[in-house]
Amino acid sequence: MKEHAARLSSSSSELIMAREALRRELALKLERVRRSARRHSLAMSSNRAARPRAKGPSPWLVSSQTSKPEQTFDSFVSDGANRLALRLAWGIADATLIRPDQSPLLVVGPEGSGKTHLLSAAVSWVSDIEAGESLMLNLFDLELEVEQAERFDRLPELRRWLHGHRLVAIDDIHELRWCSPRLLEELRALVGAVAVGSLGLILAKDERRACHELLEQVLLGAQRVEIAVGGKGHRGRIAASMATPPFPDMVLDYLATRSNGNARHMREAITQLQATRRLLRREVTLDDARAVFPPKELMTEKEVPEDLGP
Repeated sequence: MKEHAARLSSSSSELIMAREALRRELALKLERVRRSARRHSLAMSSNRAARPRAKGPSPWLVSSQTSKPEQTFDSFVSDGANRLALRLAWGIADATLIRPDQSPLLVVGPEGSGKTHLLSAAVSWVSDIEAGESLMLNLFDLELEVEQAERFDRLPELRRWLHGHRLVAIDDIHELRWCSPRLLEELRALVGAVAVGSLGLILAKDERRACHELLEQVLLGAQRVEIAVGGKGHRGRIAASMATPPFPDMVLDYLATRSNGNARHMREAITQLQATRRLLRREVTLDDARAVFPPKELMTEKEVPEDLGP
């Protein structure tokens, strides 16, 4: 009887996982159909703002970030801690919602909370509607762009290129400890373009890192939204969304329980577990998860000593 019950339980678990995988696949297919219909609608619309578009990459841009195909609005696992940020970023990425008197969106949160995912998702959404209309880079890259343009007396060309995008996403704005006057001028110009409704601007920074005070002044009118990974249930859904095919429930529960809320660390662990599954040609176990994600390394935020903080 016990063996029969165990087999029934195992079959039930496998059925649930199969249903969840099918649900995700159908949701993605439905979203592709919706996006295709939206591209057609926008292409046929006659009231889109006519302005010069960016053609190709900047002459000097060599290290800008690019959006990742897997980081979309659909793959972003929302919760009470990040639902507002998702809605605001999606609104800016939607071509029909770009309007005058709009403010830049500043997404603030700890490392691994999904800030870069949101920026990447917004850029991908715009690119799916019309290629070449969105740009993602970090503030350090933008500073290099401005320095090169100033050196070769091509600042007007750089500004036309930047403003030719419908959406500009700037990540890690806390990285620079000094901002040149030219960089601040270009950032003010971008904020001004947002105010007149010619483009959307989304920025992201680590909540524990301070921006340069002059940069803070430029972004004084930005709409600030907090983002974070929620409790165990939210962490469990994040782990399940990353594990394809799905891991056993006990492995996902362990990852959710021991995670410190950093989705980036969780993805690294899941990638290692997926490699283990492929190499050994068997399902991963709780022991595998403990080997990859030792409990002593998975301290919660409250357990992290102050001197280990960034």
